[in-house]
Amino acid sequence: MVLTTFVTAMFIVLVRTWASQSTSRTLYADEASSMVDMHQKWMSQYGRTYEDEAEKEMRSKIFMENVRYVENFNKQGSHSYKLSINEFADLTTDEFLKYYTGSNMPTTRHSKLPGSESFRYENLTDVYATVDWRDKGAVTPIKDQGKCEQLTNWSISCRDGKTPPNPLT
Repeated sequence: MVLTTFVTAMFIVLVRTWASQSTSRTLYADEASSMVDMHQKWMSQYGRTYEDEAEKEMRSKIFMENVRYVENFNKQGSHSYKLSINEFADLTTDEFLKYYTGSNMPTTRHSKLPGSESFRYENLTDVYATVDWRDKGAVTPIKDQGKCEQLTNWSISCRDGKTPPNPLT
């Protein structure tokens, strides 16, 4: 009797173990399949193409890691903001920093850059209490500035051509 109960219990444990492994494999396969679909939709949304299948597979893995990071971050709920996937989702952190954060900027704060001379106010007696720079044309909508590495080229190469270099003169 004890042996029969023990064998039955072991059988139930084995069946449940196999079932859970089977279910987890199915869930993982479903997750991977949905991630591939998500990556395809993301590629279409942002017009992303890759040179070959090897690069596409590598970028897909990076994309999946970034999606998981975003999901885990948002699940924590300990922040006042949420993350989401954007056009950089197939880049590693190092690649993003290299391509989009101005890695070739001068290393010293005291570099003599054009326009870094002292500024003199012409009229300090007639100063407005407040200024809405939008009304003055000094604020434009956000633009994708791409890879603007050189601080000295920033004001020239990152403008879209519609924004005057100095709208207040």
